[in-house]
Amino acid sequence: MYFGLHDQGSESLKQWYNSKIICKNQMYKNLSTAILQAT
Repeated sequence: MYFGLHDQGSESLKQWYNSKIICKNQMYKNLSTAILQAT
């Protein structure tokens, strides 16, 4: 899973991981908002 955990490598990996999480959270937020408005 983790490849090349140097300082810079782990930093960019963390940023990539965080951005994926933020994107997913945003998606769920939009989805739940759409569901609330639809009902």
